[in-house]
Amino acid sequence: MAESAIPERFKIRNPSSRFTRYIINSKASSGNDFSILLDELNAHVGAGRMEIDFAQTDLYAKLRKSVTLLDGNIAGTADLMMYVVAYLKAARESDRAGHEKISKSPLLLTHLQRVWSEAERVVAAADEFSVRAGGFYHVPEDVLAFVSSADSLAELDRIGIEHPLKYSSK
Repeated sequence: MAESAIPERFKIRNPSSRFTRYIINSKASSGNDFSILLDELNAHVGAGRMEIDFAQTDLYAKLRKSVTLLDGNIAGTADLMMYVVAYLKAARESDRAGHEKISKSPLLLTHLQRVWSEAERVVAAADEFSVRAGGFYHVPEDVLAFVSSADSLAELDRIGIEHPLKYSSK
């Protein structure tokens, strides 16, 4: 369902892209199940937090000399944030019953709020370790601009998800 609300410029269709993995390939396994995206966002957020923690170690400092780019879980967190927002928009526009089920599920909303808040903290903390700042983590500013756009944030507002830590590149 999210595919219809993801802008074309983010639909990278190669076997190793997150779009292919989480959007195209998920069609074969409950492709419209919101819990799959939420579970993947949760996984990327946890691993992204580990990448932030790792960036504060001596080993990271040593690796900065030889590693130029890591498109890992921080970038994955941003991508999954985009997919979640896209899913919410697509559901609202074409599956009102599905959207209402999400918006009326206190447990799901509590979990989404927890994961979303941590995702915002991860992408904000990653900025100082980004390629742009001299680090090696890929922090996709174009994806984060989409996620933090008024239209995307309105999808979260509609279901009561707070988003206080708006990302902004320096």
